Amino acid sequence: MIIKSIEAENFGKLEKLNMEFKPGVNVITGDNESGKSSVTRFIRYMLYGFTSRVNDISKNDKKRYSPWSSLDIKGEMKIETEKGSFTLRREQLSKTSPFCILDGTGSPVYPGLSAGEAFLGVDAETYDKTAMISAGDVFFSEPETLSGAIKNMVFSADSEIDSDSVLKKIENVKKEILGKTQKSGTLFELRNERTLLEQRIRESAERHNELAEINTHLDRIKKKIEENLVILDKLKRESNNLKAKQAYEKRERIEKARKSAEKAKKAYGDKNLQMSVDGFVPDRRYLSDMNDAILSLLSSQDELNSARHERSLAESRTALLYRNEKQMKFNSLLEEAEIEPEDLIADVEALKKEEKSKKKTAIILACFVITLPLSFIFFSKAKKARKKLDELSEKFGCKNFDEFEELLSSSREAFDSVKEAKEALEEAQKTLDEKTEKRKDAAEKLCGMLEKTGCKTAITDTSLIAEKAKEHIRKLSEDITELDELKKKELSESAQLEGLLESEPDPEKLENLANTYDETFPLRDRQKVEMELDFYTRATDTLKVQKQDYEKKAAVISENTEKSDELQAKAAILSAEIEKLTKKHAALETASEAIKEAYDEMRSNVSPILTENASKLFEALTDGKYESLYVDSELKLGFLEKGSAEYRNIEYLSSGALDAAYLCLRIALSEYLYTEKPVLIFDDAFSKLDENRLKKALKIMTDLAEKYQIIILSCVDREKNALGKKANCISM
Repeated sequence: MIIKSIEAENFGKLEKLNMEFKPGVNVITGDNESGKSSVTRFIRYMLYGFTSRVNDISKNDKKRYSPWSSLDIKGEMKIETEKGSFTLRREQLSKTSPFCILDGTGSPVYPGLSAGEAFLGVDAETYDKTAMISAGDVFFSEPETLSGAIKNMVFSADSEIDSDSVLKKIENVKKEILGKTQKSGTLFELRNERTLLEQRIRESAERHNELAEINTHLDRIKKKIEENLVILDKLKRESNNLKAKQAYEKRERIEKARKSAEKAKKAYGDKNLQMSVDGFVPDRRYLSDMNDAILSLLSSQDELNSARHERSLAESRTALLYRNEKQMKFNSLLEEAEIEPEDLIADVEALKKEEKSKKKTAIILACFVITLPLSFIFFSKAKKARKKLDELSEKFGCKNFDEFEELLSSSREAFDSVKEAKEALEEAQKTLDEKTEKRKDAAEKLCGMLEKTGCKTAITDTSLIAEKAKEHIRKLSEDITELDELKKKELSESAQLEGLLESEPDPEKLENLANTYDETFPLRDRQKVEMELDFYTRATDTLKVQKQDYEKKAAVISENTEKSDELQAKAAILSAEIEKLTKKHAALETASEAIKEAYDEMRSNVSPILTENASKLFEALTDGKYESLYVDSELKLGFLEKGSAEYRNIEYLSSGALDAAYLCLRIALSEYLYTEKPVLIFDDAFSKLDENRLKKALKIMTDLAEKYQIIILSCVDREKNALGKKANCISM
């Protein structure tokens, strides 16, 4: 037999697992807990189903491999046999077809048989003890244990069942069927159970009649509930439409408030933009600063006028100090020349003294002929000094030196008074300049403030600037008042909108509800609709309670009422079991002698077959160290070491060699027990072999693959790496 593919839809931790196999060696690798062992148990389940009935979950596949997803166990396996291609299907809780074998046309075949029995010719226990080999199946610590296991395997296909106890078990079974007085055996108990079962069938029929009456009431209540639900649905749609209308109206109010707020905001923004000059918008404080600038300008003008008056007085006082026009002109020339009267008088006195001295010296020298030339020189120098005096007179606009000397003398006499008057005039001029500058600054400041608010004004008449500024302030004040009013309106409209939005915590819900409003839907009084809705709701709830009460009664009756068909089926099964036990007892009478004869015949037939097949495998696995593995007629084991002519007892082998011998004998049994070559499955069976033994074991696997399909499962990659392309490798 060859497994082509498996499809484990729900099996333990496996869900929708699809896996394809090939003839020869297949290696499945995966980490611990990845589901490898679940694959081997799934194959076993597809061949035989669940056969264990013990409570221990580690030995009960049905409990152990119930799907983790709480779904039904379900799967499919495609196989190739000597009889053709078949599909195996199993579904744990399916009532119609829990298991079936389908041929190539999809038609069911071999009804009543498991796939293992139909194709391999052995039961589940035999299959478990031969073709499925795990790590725990190949290790023995005592030679006696190994010999006993082989003996039991040949007789019963179970290494743990002692063949000597079989006959004793048959006698015990016969006693269990008949009993000593024929009133305590299994047959007696089954007949009593069938009588009680017939009574339960009658009681079940009575309860089914009562259940039918309850179901009639239930149908009537369910129909009324359905009618009420139709009315309730209409009332709910009407109520929801009224709520949608309310939401629609509220949404309209919000939208209207939103538009008003946006309009107010736009009006404020437009006014703000209108008043803006290069991004600046004047406010009340700026108007106050502009008023202060006007006052400052007017004040500076008054101060300027006062300074002008003071300067005029200083000029008048200075003018009184000059007697005549010549004197004023003379003094002006002194000022222009930056000459002090005292200094000029000193220079004039020096020139006059020089003239007089030179002239006197010239007269003296003229008295002597010898010094006459010198006399002319001194007369010439005296004449030069006079010329300088005349030039001074001419420079200061005087007709002659006498007039010059007179004006200079007058200027010296009034010098201090003039000086004081000049200083007073300069101070008055300085004050006038300061006040002029101050007025100019005030005017420039005010003009700058006016220009900042869009009013351009040239600096001319102060009073005109001030009047224009006052008029501009009045206009700005009106604009600011209007802007403030627009701001108040914007805040008011925004607050109103905010209030409406805050009253609706879920705008999206309001929008969705408002969109469901149907204007064509008939509108009735909301209170009346709600009253009707409440009435039908309570009426329907009451009917539902009645329905639950009837359903509970029906459930109680159903729970306590056994199904007639199931009881009939159980009765049929009991009758069949009674008939089966009756026939079984008759068969057991002859079984003892037949078993004894068959046992003797099997020992004589099996010994040569096991010796031949096991020896070949054992020699290959031990790399030729042992030439033969001998099984005598009593199924006791011996071995022949290479180079030796004498068979030795198996007890001389090491524990590792014992394991290898048992593995070889177990594979050899497959040649004898099965009607068709089974699939050999090794689940971590080579985990304790060293690298050399593993290499030999895998060589045996590849040789066996010519006759058998082999599946090796391992949590490491040793087997996969060693086999390479010689195997079909599958990863979990």
